[in-house]
Amino acid sequence: YVADRDFVPEKIKSASTACEGICHWVRAMDVYDKVARIVMPKKAALAEAENELASQMEKLNAKRAELQVILDKLQKLNDFFAEKSRQKKGLEDEIDNCEKKLNRAEKLLGGLGGEKTRWSETAQNLHRSISNIVGDVLLAGGCTAYLGFFPTE
Repeated sequence: YVADRDFVPEKIKSASTACEGICHWVRAMDVYDKVARIVMPKKAALAEAENELASQMEKLNAKRAELQVILDKLQKLNDFFAEKSRQKKGLEDEIDNCEKKLNRAEKLLGGLGGEKTRWSETAQNLHRSISNIVGDVLLAGGCTAYLGFFPTE
């Protein structure tokens, strides 16, 4: 019907105004059908693409969740590493401090090594003096008794 040259609303209007409206409607339905035939596969392709997009978005969200879990685990490991690095630094500082104390103690002991000898000799001399003190006191007492005390002049 639409391909007919006489099926034009202007020509049909001369025969019937009601038929003119029907002619407009039929021609519009024909155009709609042609457009629908072009658009329908595109709508189907769009629906398929949207389904594929939804599927891929689900996969993407799952991978993002996995990535977040891995990033959280990495952050925990980095925090653990930082804590252990701080502990290592503290222990290294403590080792350095102990080495310095040990060096100072060795120097002090080296300096006091001569004092040990001197104190040992002094202790031996005092030990000999103690063994002779009874005789020395007796001799001093006898001298004082025999000679008397010193005059004040």
